Amino acid sequence: MKTRRFFTVMMAGMMAMQFAASVSAEEMHEASFAEELVVMEQAEDLAEMELETCDLAVFDNEECFRDDETGLFEDADDTVVQCDDFAVFELESESFVSPFGLVSAVAPAAAEQEELLIEGDFDEMCELVNADLAADGNYCTTIDEAAMQVRAHFKNRDTKFNIQYKTTKYSNTLTKEIMAHVFDHTGNPVEGDYLKWQFESWNASGRASKSGGYYYCTLTFNASYLTTAAQEQALDAAFGAALTKMNVYEASEYEKVKAVYDYMCSNVDYDYSGDNSDRTRFSAYGAMINNRCVCQGYALAVYRLLLTLGVDCRLISGTGCGEAHAWNIVKIGGSYYNVDATWDAGTNGNYSCFLKSDASFVDHVKDAAFEGKFAMTSKDYTV
Repeated sequence: MKTRRFFTVMMAGMMAMQFAASVSAEEMHEASFAEELVVMEQAEDLAEMELETCDLAVFDNEECFRDDETGLFEDADDTVVQCDDFAVFELESESFVSPFGLVSAVAPAAAEQEELLIEGDFDEMCELVNADLAADGNYCTTIDEAAMQVRAHFKNRDTKFNIQYKTTKYSNTLTKEIMAHVFDHTGNPVEGDYLKWQFESWNASGRASKSGGYYYCTLTFNASYLTTAAQEQALDAAFGAALTKMNVYEASEYEKVKAVYDYMCSNVDYDYSGDNSDRTRFSAYGAMINNRCVCQGYALAVYRLLLTLGVDCRLISGTGCGEAHAWNIVKIGGSYYNVDATWDAGTNGNYSCFLKSDASFVDHVKDAAFEGKFAMTSKDYTV
């Protein structure tokens, strides 16, 4: 099916990116806008659409085409038309949906702007752009700064928020670049893997405006969490009480790992209910407050407890006996060992998944993203 995407750009010293709306040519009204508006058109198969600038543009009533090799627009005389004359910019969206049976995803944030474009209400679009420029003082200027802001909102369990970013170099993968650092393993027990795996879903989309040689980008986030801010406060107290009971702050790495593992396997039951409407069963809240959860809850609690004790730990996703599963790796003496508190829970200390090498963990298969990433031990740990 052939479709057309129409984009509009303000020419009075700034350019506004607008989200593309994919509709049939018959559904589009004839373009009859003021001189400062330039209509850019792209026709291609719907399935092959990519988030990038158009291949065909109309500028000063003359068609300009993008050169396949240089990526620049040229007119019929092969004269390059500079970016300052016209441009359309899009930011690729990013999203995450929990792989552990949760299906309620948040909606993309672009719908409102797509509707504006279809209806041709460019005054409202201009108001959005002017708001971008007016907020200049609140813009992040580095990827790390933007990632820290997103991370702070996620830790606060904010469900909808904006991040603003200012740069001299446009990139339609900006969202991906920022999100690549939001869940960095910082060593903070409530960041990294603990934060990454306590989502039901999140979605990020954005727009960009250009003025005075700068690109002003606004990223809109929608998020749905497994725990609320109030539940995380309750977890702070629960984790503190558990660590006080263990009393291993001055112990060796092995003793700390053993104490956490014993606590989890003795105090937390596996939740066989299958009730996915109870999101906490996938979370550390299920493990520490309700004392019942599934594998994700066990792994999150082990992660936070050990990082608080100063032992490096990661949450690993993959499969266990062919089904979606999560467990941990812990670092002792410079090497990582596999531990799976879910499978050892309720065994009265007769552990079969404690401090194992990959060779002894054959029923567990890591997701491809984890393969070769960590310095895994070649032998099981022995006391």
